[in-house]
Amino acid sequence: MLDEMVRMGTRKSRITAKFAGGVQVFKHMNPDFLKTGDRNAISVKEALIKKNIPILAKDVGGDTGRNVIFNPADGSMIVKTGA
Repeated sequence: MLDEMVRMGTRKSRITAKFAGGVQVFKHMNPDFLKTGDRNAISVKEALIKKNIPILAKDVGGDTGRNVIFNPADGSMIVKTGA
């Protein structure tokens, strides 16, 4: 996606990131192989760092799901947590 954005004219130096998720779905079970949310959040962070993309905000982890509303026109992101 990053390559496609640059091909379409985005200056890489202006790209920033916000992300949410990484919830612990199997909260009553503790084996490491079930902690996919944690691993996903770590992978996203590592990929962004590797590409030198600043992380402006993140809301990750925990055991409650999230709904995200993102407005690409102004870059705003609303994260609603809970049922």
